[in-house]
Amino acid sequence: MEKKRTEKLNRFINVLKAKFVFSILLFSAFSCGGGSKQKSEQEIIQDIQKVVTEVRTKIWLEDGTWSSQKYQVLGSGVILSRDGKIVTNAHVVNKWLVALSYISDYQSSQQSITGGGESFCQNSINACLNSSSCLQVSIIWGFCSIDNDCNKRFQDKCVRSNSCYGQLQQCYSTCWDLPCVANTIKDFLPDLKSSVEVRLKDDILYKTADIVEEDITGCLDLAVIKISSQLDTSAEISQVYNVGDSVFVVGNPYGLSSSVSRGIISGVRTASEGGSCPNYEIIQTDAAVGPGNSGGGMFRAKDGKLIGIITWKVQDNIGFAISVKNLNIFQSFKSISGKAPFLNQAPLIQNFQGRITIDILSRFLLKHLEELKVKNNEN
Repeated sequence: MEKKRTEKLNRFINVLKAKFVFSILLFSAFSCGGGSKQKSEQEIIQDIQKVVTEVRTKIWLEDGTWSSQKYQVLGSGVILSRDGKIVTNAHVVNKWLVALSYISDYQSSQQSITGGGESFCQNSINACLNSSSCLQVSIIWGFCSIDNDCNKRFQDKCVRSNSCYGQLQQCYSTCWDLPCVANTIKDFLPDLKSSVEVRLKDDILYKTADIVEEDITGCLDLAVIKISSQLDTSAEISQVYNVGDSVFVVGNPYGLSSSVSRGIISGVRTASEGGSCPNYEIIQTDAAVGPGNSGGGMFRAKDGKLIGIITWKVQDNIGFAISVKNLNIFQSFKSISGKAPFLNQAPLIQNFQGRITIDILSRFLLKHLEELKVKNNEN
């Protein structure tokens, strides 16, 4: 009897041992990759490329039946939600900033653009900076001046009208009053129009992307656009990154779609545009960044998670991305944890890396005030 009990106990113990060994083997199999397989670097890059888009903004001038040629700027974007929301840079999709870029580039291509011995009064420049309508009229006039057809049409209209050219004379005492000039010429200028297009990795083109959110302060160079489509994928976000981490930068430099460059995080810094703009976090990298990368993504190389939106390049091996920690200024991405850097305040045109300034615009407009005087004397 005792012998049978002993045999039973031994069989029970052996069963337990077998189950225990099986459990250990099963756990080991999953731990060694038998469960979820870790993605290769090539697979991570392919997934990243799927969430980075081409963003192209076209701007033109339109007045009744007349329309100017279309000017365009190319940038990038990152898909952040499957309902078609894409984050990019404001200077890629905001028509006023695109026009300012063209004015700046045009001036850079000219040897000298001055307004003779005259100038705009400093207090009037400050007043115009704080008035979106004054700035917009000034930008349209400057952009119109680049287009020869538009410039000729505007000058002919203004010179023939006492309410334009005649009133302009009252805008000058010892220097030009910029808000006065803008208010005088606004009815003689065409409208500035724009359209935003998005091209996905699979070459599908959406010709009518809508700008759904922008940072109206001009402090943070970000915007959210939306296409009318349900998408198969979107970027995963991480707020965890450190100096020395390997990263991929993906975008469309010089129109070369889905280009990938590799680098490291060279520094995590704070930046501010000055004035009422508070500090915000930016990520420095030595990965290659070029024109067209703006609005594209910086991703952790180890898992492909988005950590920043590429915004500008200082020189080779020194580029910057705005941290994803700042995305929660947008209603669309309030769920992103972390403290938003600021609340929306008064509108202000941002000085992008010192390239676009009210000084550039004012000197450019002075030149065309001089042209108006010459044209009026000819008549």
